[in-house]
Amino acid sequence: MLNFSANAQQNDSNFTRIIKVNLSGLFFKNISVQYERQISQKSSVLLSVNAMPYGKLNFQNFIVGKYNLGSSQFDQIKMGGIGVKPELRFYLGEAAPEKFYVGPYLAFAHYKLSVPLVYNKIEKKSATFEGKFNSVSLGLQLGTQLRLSKNMTLDCMILGPDLGSGSGNFVFSGALDSTAQVDLYNAIDLVRRKTFLDIVDDVNITASGARVETKGAILGMRIAFNLGIRF
Repeated sequence: MLNFSANAQQNDSNFTRIIKVNLSGLFFKNISVQYERQISQKSSVLLSVNAMPYGKLNFQNFIVGKYNLGSSQFDQIKMGGIGVKPELRFYLGEAAPEKFYVGPYLAFAHYKLSVPLVYNKIEKKSATFEGKFNSVSLGLQLGTQLRLSKNMTLDCMILGPDLGSGSGNFVFSGALDSTAQVDLYNAIDLVRRKTFLDIVDDVNITASGARVETKGAILGMRIAFNLGIRF
């Protein structure tokens, strides 16, 4: 029994790295790969990279209907981008990388967006804003990593709240008369009042188009299930 236990521990020590794929992210067209490397008996470092192809999101109609953001064309939003997340993870069980863990992390993201906004429903007039949004956030990941077999793991990221800041610049180009300018401003203001965090920093509307700058605090929550291969 002692020899068997010693051999098992020696075999486990050979599996210090894990490559994972985020299964839950695939439902939202978010392709995410994670690399984990054990650095001590109870800790590891991780690097996650995710990419979202530019286009409409899955379940977008449901989200828009649930939160009623005030524009019938918000279901036509297009979005794509990349993100990077380094993490330092501490395991509370006997040894890494198994069982319950706590992991502080940084998250960097860059997105490209196209946002159609209806500003006159009677005449069916809309303005499509296009631009980019960048964010940096700090968070704490709680979860547990299960061993499914000798070489396979399931990383259950149960709760990962984060807080950070983001900024963006969105532009619409098109002719706007004085009435349309007022209607467009009111439509933007309606969206701003219906969102949880007001990150609209500046709105500039002219006869040739409009520009919206966003800046402020952002809140996030990370929940995911990652299937991994140990080696």
